[in-house]
Amino acid sequence: MAEDRTEWISYRTAAELTGLSKATLHWWAQRGQIRRRSAPPGAPTLDRASVLDFAARRRSSAHLVYAPRLPRTPPPAPTGWITAREAGDRLGRSTETILRYIKTGRLTGEIRGDRPGARLGWVTEASVTRLDENERKWISHTEAASLIGCTVAQVLNLIAHGRLRARKGPRRYPSINRASAEAARDWWADAVRARADAESTRRQARPASAPPDDGRVWLTPAQAAEILRVTVSTVHQQARDERLPAYRRGHRWWIRADHLAQVQAARLWSDRARPT
Repeated sequence: MAEDRTEWISYRTAAELTGLSKATLHWWAQRGQIRRRSAPPGAPTLDRASVLDFAARRRSSAHLVYAPRLPRTPPPAPTGWITAREAGDRLGRSTETILRYIKTGRLTGEIRGDRPGARLGWVTEASVTRLDENERKWISHTEAASLIGCTVAQVLNLIAHGRLRARKGPRRYPSINRASAEAARDWWADAVRARADAESTRRQARPASAPPDDGRVWLTPAQAAEILRVTVSTVHQQARDERLPAYRRGHRWWIRADHLAQVQAARLWSDRARPT
């Protein structure tokens, strides 16, 4: 029995040797162009010699495989017309979308053929240029957010309040008018500046959080809590309920040391007077 000297390699190794994807190699192997074998998962399954031979044949016929196909039908006029594929490349749309634009009248053109996948569309260059210029007037939500200086969620809020002009359509296509976004940018900058001025004014009008300057000793809630052996939240709650004499200055509570001493003495007396 002759010994099998075939060198088997994996799809990953074959892809590195040929520069093709594993999916492409699998597709051609299924069609018998590359010799393969049945093997357990993880084991090499492709014949190295067959892979190299296929790669050589593919390179030699690349000019035939990838040669651009000429239109099957001539354009309606000698000049001024391009194919739907070329129009799609210029507008960033698929060929089927261009054909739909021809049907709905957004582009001036003709469709040759009835079967899906075998239809050929011809479009006038003038209508493509006109649509391209019109599309440049619209930007996406992300571009609008970058132009205005806000988030995409705030862009949706501006649309809801009529600050931005938007058109209906898929979210992946530009749908916000650029001119309205530029106007909203100025309004947004003024609004941000006004909010900052209002916040600055409010902070300046807010009373200082420092203790009263009356020569007495004032304690913070944390210091009072340590003396009374309670939590800081308990001190805040007792100060709000007026069970603890405290003075609120700005956003902070202050307790006089002598008042706290009186409270502590009263609680100590109450604990001693309580019957056991």
